[in-house]
Amino acid sequence: MSKFSRRTFAPLSVSQNFLTNRRTILRLLGLTSIDNGDLVVEIGAGKGHITRELIKKSGKLITYEIDANLIGHLNRIFVGVENLEIRHMDFLKAALPRIPYKVFANIPFSRTSEIVRKLTSAQNPCGSLPPHKIHPTRHGSSWKRARQSGLLESPAKTPPRSA
Repeated sequence: MSKFSRRTFAPLSVSQNFLTNRRTILRLLGLTSIDNGDLVVEIGAGKGHITRELIKKSGKLITYEIDANLIGHLNRIFVGVENLEIRHMDFLKAALPRIPYKVFANIPFSRTSEIVRKLTSAQNPCGSLPPHKIHPTRHGSSWKRARQSGLLESPAKTPPRSA
């Protein structure tokens, strides 16, 4: 039995869902423009599966985790990682970076609207990148509506149809 199955679980309000399949994580990261010169903000580090790959791909990673049980785990597995800053706090209460940054997140379902609202209303001093674009890590009708409204970047493999 893993140490996570024996612990007290976070309240349902946190609505944690962990993306753990490395192949899926790498596929999703491959759809982004994140590279080793970027400051990346990760919302909800969870057990660190996405964090591990973001560390390799980004220049600096700031990750937020609200669950006290997971913070200890993250601090243990990422001890000494120089380009990682782990913040034990609610992302919604955090100040966003004042320099250009990108966001990658597997956000909690119950907080999606609040997080998207915070990101889309904030100033992101990204130079050539369109500001306020989020790469979705899950699918659903709320994500479809958000993409249609222009709040989310949809990785397109085919050119748009002509009108």
